[in-house]
Amino acid sequence: MRALWLAASLTLLASAIEIIEPVEVGAKPGFSGNIEGSGELQQGNTDKQSYQASLKGVWDDGQEAWLAIASAARSWSRGVMDDDALFAHLRWLRPVGLTKDKTIEVFGQYQSSRVKAISSRDLVGANLRFRVSEGVDLAYLGAGVMEVYEEKSKEAAQWQARLNLYATLRHRIDEKFSLYAALYYQPCVDDVSDYDLIAEAKASYDISRSFSLAYKIRESVDSTPAANKRRTDLSQLLSFSYKFGPS
Repeated sequence: MRALWLAASLTLLASAIEIIEPVEVGAKPGFSGNIEGSGELQQGNTDKQSYQASLKGVWDDGQEAWLAIASAARSWSRGVMDDDALFAHLRWLRPVGLTKDKTIEVFGQYQSSRVKAISSRDLVGANLRFRVSEGVDLAYLGAGVMEVYEEKSKEAAQWQARLNLYATLRHRIDEKFSLYAALYYQPCVDDVSDYDLIAEAKASYDISRSFSLAYKIRESVDSTPAANKRRTDLSQLLSFSYKFGPS
C-alpha cells in the first residue's frame, strides 16, 4: 500500500499546479467537475511531507458556463513548513457569433505562495477566445487584458495592467488517453520587459469512467521575481482525479 501511495505521488510541489483547460460551452450541459489529490511522504534520512488537493466545478446551461477552481498545497521538511500555496479561480464564458467559434471570458483569480514569496496576487480580466480547430485536435487562441494586484514579501504592493495572450491544444489519442499543452504570455502594458511566461502540459489517462491519472508539468518565468528568488520555476505533479457529472 505504501509503495502504491508513493508511486501515485511523484511530485515536486514548488507551488500548486492548476491547469485551466478551456471549457467548451454546450459540450457537457449541467453540472460537472472533478476532485483531485496527491501527496508525498518520505521518512528516514529524508523527512518530508507534501500534499495538494483541488476541486473543480463547471455549470453549463448550453448558452453560457461558469467555471470555478480552488486548490491548496502544503509541504514540510523536517517538521518545518516550507510552502503554503492557495489558488482560486472563477470564470464566466459565453459564445458569440453565428458559428460560436468565439467565446467571451470574464475571470477573477486569487493566488498566494510562500515558496515564491507571493503574499497575494489578485487579478480580474477579460479575454476573447478563438477556436481554431476541433475534433481530435481542439485548439484555441486567446487575447485579453487583466488588472493585477500583486504583493510580494518585503516589497511594496502594486497594481498593473497586463495583456493576457495564450494558445492551447488538446489532442485525444484514444477514448482513454489525451494530451494537453498551453502557453501564456502576460506582459505589463506599461513595460513589456516586465512579463510572466508560463508553459504547461498535461497527460491524462482515464482508468475508468470516474477515475483518471494525470501527469502535469509547468515551467514559469517571472521577469521581476521577489528578492532572492529565481526567475524560473519548474513544477511536476502526478495525481489521481475523481470526475462527476456528464461524461
